[in-house]
Amino acid sequence: MADLKELFTNVLENDERILKVYKPVRKTVRNQYFFFLMVIPLCWPVLILLFPILYPIHRVTYTNCAFACTNKRIIVRSGLMGVDYKFLEHKSINATTVNVGIFDKVSKTNTGTIIFSSPTTPINVINPFVFGSIEDPYEEHKKIKQIISGATSNNTEKTPGI
Repeated sequence: MADLKELFTNVLENDERILKVYKPVRKTVRNQYFFFLMVIPLCWPVLILLFPILYPIHRVTYTNCAFACTNKRIIVRSGLMGVDYKFLEHKSINATTVNVGIFDKVSKTNTGTIIFSSPTTPINVINPFVFGSIEDPYEEHKKIKQIISGATSNNTEKTPGI
């Protein structure tokens, strides 16, 4: 995990520290990526023709994908052509959702997705704050909620009048 923490060191604030880093489970991500082309036999010729293009794209996007939970915010790292970072402050998180979908079940990997929402990014729309294909999502959700509630309670104790 130490090398995964290095993926985020260039975007951390001075007094911020990484508490947990997540990497999606490769098998689940692969199944999501190639599912429709593998299931429909009519698409197999397309898969064979596009595989030299699709596999490198899948590999780069998987390599660039990681998630972190710090003492101040959650960070989503992604990208194809370059590396993108998305940040959501703990105090802005107003709801979380855990989703175990069909790809997680088919992969038999005990994975799921944790979705974070804020007033500007509700859960029912396309949301950039998603930890996808995370191992043991319900247990990790509990840990993240404890971190978030601890961080927000510390902020409210320091700020008088809140």
